Amino acid sequence: ERLYNMVQVILHMIHVLITENLRGGVLKVGSPIFTRVYQTFSRGFVHFLNAKKITDTLFPFPFAQAITILLVIQMALTPFIVTAIVNSPVWASALTFVVVLGIFGVNFAAAELEVPFGANYNDLPLQHFQEEMNMSLMMLIKGDAAGEDSDLLASSRTDTCAKPVRHRMTSTRDSGRYSDQSEGGMGGHASTIHELRRKSLAKA
Repeated sequence: ERLYNMVQVILHMIHVLITENLRGGVLKVGSPIFTRVYQTFSRGFVHFLNAKKITDTLFPFPFAQAITILLVIQMALTPFIVTAIVNSPVWASALTFVVVLGIFGVNFAAAELEVPFGANYNDLPLQHFQEEMNMSLMMLIKGDAAGEDSDLLASSRTDTCAKPVRHRMTSTRDSGRYSDQSEGGMGGHASTIHELRRKSLAKA
């Protein structure tokens, strides 16, 4: 018997690994990006707990027993009620069959929806979801996942960050609004974008 929640343990290990690599300088990424990473992990764990609530919180047993007893009573009384209204034996049998089958079908469908996680045909395709997630993670491991021009982007980003950015407020007389223009901040990124576009056109 497991005494720990394995998903929570693995999540904690991933958090510790990210934090240690951030302190050691292995991950040279800004703090806002790491904030989004932790937020995504937290959101995923919340969704996992919501799915666990669906599995752990079962339908009330007395309510299920009452529904079963009422269905049996209805199945026993429906033929007498239908034959008192309909004179034809064929129509009476058909109406009884349709009514009883419909009510029992709704009950069985509700029982299938009560626990949507499993390996049955009516359950959610959890294995397919996991395979898609694994394929997405495998794509990130490939060497060309960051693109062929990642070195160019890194160098331009370093040059841009090294330059001081000066903001200048200019007013527009027609609209009466102010626009924020930066000098030295967008030049490096613009040249990088043009360089990447030129290379992609040359390859095409």
